[in-house]
Amino acid sequence: MYYETLHTPASGGGVSIKVSATPDMSRITQFEYALGGGLVYYDISLLDCLGPGHDASKCPGWADGLLAVGGGSCGNAGRLECKAKETCEHVNGAYWSPEANYTDQAPVRACKEGEGVSFELCAGLR
Repeated sequence: MYYETLHTPASGGGVSIKVSATPDMSRITQFEYALGGGLVYYDISLLDCLGPGHDASKCPGWADGLLAVGGGSCGNAGRLECKAKETCEHVNGAYWSPEANYTDQAPVRACKEGEGVSFELCAGLR
């Protein structure tokens, strides 16, 4: 497990937690978040691990599921999920294309900052 206090980097912008199964970090699954207006905005990104034809088999955690959930009052409205081996390129899933092909269906959630957020790799194994 990894824990961190939600924060804004000194340089501004957001935080990207990168997970790789290889020492060279060649394929990474990312959990990204940013704080603003009392909210934490977050998403799951597979952009840096997809192979040809949007093959996610080398994305850490994807084969057994990915899950991000806002805490407290956010409930299911704050849920982003890729079930095991699911092509979850939809508003409730993960980024599979930059800016979700520039549609209003971007897989981003926002919940109250003080209630936290969790991200799980291999979520289907619990």
